[in-house]
Amino acid sequence: MSKIWKISSVLVLIIGILFPFSTTNAAATNYVTANRTVTPSPLLSNGEAEVTLNITGTPPVNVVKPNDVVLIMDKSGSMQTDNRFKAMIDASKSFVDLIDFTKHQVGVVDFSSTTSTFGLNTDPNSVKNYIDSIAMGGSTNTGEAINQAINLLSNHRTDAQPVIVLLTDGQANSYDEAKQAAQAAKDAGIVFYTIALLGPNEDPLTSAPNLLLGEMATTQQHHHFVLGSVGLADVYKAIVQEIGLASAYDVEITETVSPQFEIVPGSYNSSIPQPTVTGNTLKWNIQELKNNTLQLKYKIRLKQGQQVGTYSVANYSTITYKDYAGSNRAYTIENSNLQVKHPAPIVTSIDPTKGKAQGGETVTIKGDFFRPGVKVLFGSNEGTNVNVLDQNTITVTTPPGNQGNVDVTVKNDDNQSAKINFAYFADPEFTSITVNKGPFLGENSTIIYGKYFMPGIKVMFGSNKAEVNYINSTQLNIKVPAATVEGLTSISLENPDGTHLTLNDAYTYDPPIKTDVQLDSISPAEGPLSGGTIVTLTGKNIDQNVKVYVGTQLIPLNMYYSKIGARIIMPASTIAGSVDITLENPDGTRSTLTNAFTYIAPPPAKAPVITSISQIEGYLIGGDIIYVNGENFVSGITAKLGNVNAQVLNFYNDKQIRIKVPTGAQLGSVDLTLTNPDAQSGSLANAYTYIEPPKPPAPTITAITPNNGTKIGGDIINIDGTNFVNGLTVKFNGVDAKILNYYSATKIRIQVPASSIIGAVDVTLTNPDGQSVTLSQGYTYTVAQPTITSLTPNNGALAGGELIYLNGTNFFSGLTVTVGGKNAPVVNFYSSSSIRIQIPAGTSAGTVPVVLTNPDGTTATTSYTYNAPPAIPAPTITNLTLSTGTIITSQQVQGGTIIYLNGKDMVSGVKVDVGGTIVTPLNFYNSTSIRFRVPYSLPAGTTNIKIINPDNQISNVVAINYIP
Repeated sequence: MSKIWKISSVLVLIIGILFPFSTTNAAATNYVTANRTVTPSPLLSNGEAEVTLNITGTPPVNVVKPNDVVLIMDKSGSMQTDNRFKAMIDASKSFVDLIDFTKHQVGVVDFSSTTSTFGLNTDPNSVKNYIDSIAMGGSTNTGEAINQAINLLSNHRTDAQPVIVLLTDGQANSYDEAKQAAQAAKDAGIVFYTIALLGPNEDPLTSAPNLLLGEMATTQQHHHFVLGSVGLADVYKAIVQEIGLASAYDVEITETVSPQFEIVPGSYNSSIPQPTVTGNTLKWNIQELKNNTLQLKYKIRLKQGQQVGTYSVANYSTITYKDYAGSNRAYTIENSNLQVKHPAPIVTSIDPTKGKAQGGETVTIKGDFFRPGVKVLFGSNEGTNVNVLDQNTITVTTPPGNQGNVDVTVKNDDNQSAKINFAYFADPEFTSITVNKGPFLGENSTIIYGKYFMPGIKVMFGSNKAEVNYINSTQLNIKVPAATVEGLTSISLENPDGTHLTLNDAYTYDPPIKTDVQLDSISPAEGPLSGGTIVTLTGKNIDQNVKVYVGTQLIPLNMYYSKIGARIIMPASTIAGSVDITLENPDGTRSTLTNAFTYIAPPPAKAPVITSISQIEGYLIGGDIIYVNGENFVSGITAKLGNVNAQVLNFYNDKQIRIKVPTGAQLGSVDLTLTNPDAQSGSLANAYTYIEPPKPPAPTITAITPNNGTKIGGDIINIDGTNFVNGLTVKFNGVDAKILNYYSATKIRIQVPASSIIGAVDVTLTNPDGQSVTLSQGYTYTVAQPTITSLTPNNGALAGGELIYLNGTNFFSGLTVTVGGKNAPVVNFYSSSSIRIQIPAGTSAGTVPVVLTNPDGTTATTSYTYNAPPAIPAPTITNLTLSTGTIITSQQVQGGTIIYLNGKDMVSGVKVDVGGTIVTPLNFYNSTSIRFRVPYSLPAGTTNIKIINPDNQISNVVAINYIP
């Protein structure tokens, strides 16, 4: 703590005794309270717990401590993004308007590559005027700006709390220098606020500037950020409301963790501020605590070799601080207990997954967190020979168990457990069968006796599955399936768990009863060669799976009636005459009816005859659809017009078809010929005539909308008319227009070309066939005179660089702008009524013309005012110090002594007048600090020192005591 702060604390204490505040006595209230939370609880012995200290400040009512505040403002070039610079200027002036200057003072440090300062002041207008004079440009020298703020606050009022409010949008030029400077400020007792201006879509959790500023702030509550500068004024307003309303000062929080635990290294790095850690003790030092709750976090874990149990989290935990009157206070944080227990066991596998019901087999259980003394239960039966090979592996001997699935429970010595499934199995055993012989077709019943039968057991007689009625584990009632072969066959039993038993030659099937198939008659007995005749078969012993042969051709059974009847559909034949029909049962018996069915040949076909067609002429291009009428048409018929094939679209019946006329070879009449699939054909002479198509009509123009525009062209217009053909062209006075859209034969949309003349011109539209139409003087080119209606802003600095908006009418892309005869770059062309330009540097203050020139030479004029730069004030000397930091008052100074001169409004090139001797500074740091050497051979005694700027303005006088 600085000596000045100690003196101010004593003064405030004395004033508080003589003139007590309206609130309750300071000694009777805890302005700082705290509690501790631990997560998770309980803690696993191999895990980590996060400890959170919630430090809550409650400031006294109606007690406002005076503050000396320095606003550090970033003026680097990147601040032009997202309107950040203007937002900072406006928000900081709002800060000045809100702050109570009867209690507080405000100074300013603005920084980029260079740094300027404005000393602590109680005149809000002076502070705001200085803020308005800040110009943007350069890089981000954050460390130097903080040093300058520390320098301004080195002479803060003894009863005032020094405060820095730093705003920046970029990563500092030197990360380490900025952090060291911020730490130096906090070490000097300065409360440090930070505000990060981030991009609209920037992630605060990964933003380098935001992370840096968070580390630099006094606490996490002293750090703020905004996205895209939105809400910046609210942040400054919130800081104003906090100024002077602290709960505690010089806060030190000490937490000593119990010896059973150790602090996880680095787990406290997320806290702002970060603690110093020595062994099991953490200490946080904070300049001031606000009216909120500060969270400080770290993690602990059980030390290696320490037993599980319930322990205190901390052996010692206290907060010391000073209240608003400077009195020392302390608060003890109530202790917390934390239970530590072992992790519950985890079972991932058991090998093998099943075993014999008799038990006695060794299984291996895999998982994690197995402990010595573990028990293994198979259902309710405890396994034997349990051996914990390591925390991941157990071997155990299975106890006897019941056939089927069972839970295996692994239970540690602390009764925590885990389970996995295991299956006991036993192969089924056979005792007897009540009936071991039966008919070939099965369907008889028998009973199988034995052991270890399971519900769902499957029984097979040979390869055929039996119907099983499960009675219990010793009895199965069986319906015997039909046989595949007669004689001895095996019986197989298989439980659902895969256990099985096979009884060879356990059952005998009787020989099957055989009956030969017989075909007696069919009806009808004849039909066409094309097939399709439905024939009923009558006979004896016809099987439902009987095969039917017509001659040697196997055909499907159409319908099975019974053992004496079935139905087939006769297949097509290529030869007329009689064929045999044969039936063959699955048992191999056959019956043939000779010459059972006779195929009858159809009468001979007739050639097609054409009687008429629906259309007798058409264009050479073809494509017309016509109907052909006649007789003897057969499906599959083909057509020709002349020598060209015509597509047959539809065969309706033997008297009508529909065809598509092909493209003709030449004009004139041609024959129509039809040919049936049997190659018989018929013709109609000169049935169809190809004629020449009519010539298309020429285009017409009925309207052009709109029918006028500027000579630079580019307007989008519509042309209406008739007979427009896709692929047409349009010319304006012989110049091609761009066809944008062909809508229809009556409307198109085009883009007007530029014109070299003013006035009405002809518009000519030409179809692809060369036919065209001209609308005389159909479109008029005009001159669009631009106007300027406003400049925003309409004045600026002589150095130029301002971005201003020009609003008006008839602006065209490609225009140029001059300001005072100098080219002003067009930064943005928004529309025909708005652009943005950059003002060039002016020659002298005053009003100059602004001239806008369109590409067609038309112009518009207004004016812009260059503002005179503010008058440069005379320099001021604040104090003189030695290199040790000692302020020179009456100290004796010899020639050759190096002196640091602090002040304001010094300009590079400044000279020092030491008792009439002019000295050039050894170093010019900035406008507030230089260094010079006292000359030798001055007259002994009081020596006056003053400084002279290059504009010959002279400062106040400060005296030293010179000795030869």
